Amino acid sequence: MSINMQPLIQCKNIFFRYDATDVLRDISFDVFPGEYIGIIGGNGSGKTTLLKIILGLLHPTKGDILFFDQPFADFHDWHKVGYVPQHVFRNDVNFPATVWEIVESGHLDARFGEWLVPGKKKCSVVERSLKQAGIEHLASKRIGELSGGERQRVFIARALVSRPELLVLDEPTTGIDAATEEQFYAFLRTLNNVGMTIILVSHDLEAVEREVKRVLYLNHCVIDRVSKKNEREVVLNEKKVSNI
Repeated sequence: MSINMQPLIQCKNIFFRYDATDVLRDISFDVFPGEYIGIIGGNGSGKTTLLKIILGLLHPTKGDILFFDQPFADFHDWHKVGYVPQHVFRNDVNFPATVWEIVESGHLDARFGEWLVPGKKKCSVVERSLKQAGIEHLASKRIGELSGGERQRVFIARALVSRPELLVLDEPTTGIDAATEEQFYAFLRTLNNVGMTIILVSHDLEAVEREVKRVLYLNHCVIDRVSKKNEREVVLNEKKVSNI
């Protein structure tokens, strides 16, 4: 990783608390273009809270975040960030939306209720995202008719439709079988190999360490930052916290 490369996200000494409970303590790390980062931790370790702060859904109690070299308050280009949350779809087989409609909705600007792109151009970007996710043959199917792995690809396609520079996924393999999980990770590898920056949050230590290029181990604070040995950048905490 070039030391001169500008980070997409910079988290600087982030703290967060719910009422009187400290959830995150002194979190600092950068996310660089083209990285594939895994955030690992047990239940209650603060993973989803950290993700919500990165996505602007929560504001830190203390600390600073820069998005694409802009202070949080000045950043408005959220189309640059694609997000696939946990439990995005709950197996309602009667849900009245097709795959095309789900993916298309990723181009709706929720702030203004307007399409980010009009007409034929909108169709072309939806088609591109479906193809990128390998699900163009499913376009007319209802979302409730799909397997767990197919649904995950649909919502990734939805996140990709605005052509983001960063893709954030929260526990994306929950509820899918081992064979489908391998196909899903292969898909993420393909995205990363063509330049997509990915943050993957999971409790599955083995899978994440196998797949990603850098791992943040979280237990309310970052207890370790490790890059794979064959990567150019090796990042280790100067101080490991062993008793938290």
